Amino acid sequence: MGLAAACAARLILTCLERCIYHGWEAANRDSVNLSEKLGYHFDKEFEVYSLL
Repeated sequence: MGLAAACAARLILTCLERCIYHGWEAANRDSVNLSEKLGYHFDKEFEVYSLL
């Protein structure tokens, strides 16, 4: 449906308008794909731990 992309795009634009640094750390492939769709580029891989 594109809801995640629309919300993330709006957040990025708001950050730009307010001169706020906007970074993206992705914990899974879907998040990486979305970030790349919005103009970010993959830098490096790191380990992510999750507490259940």
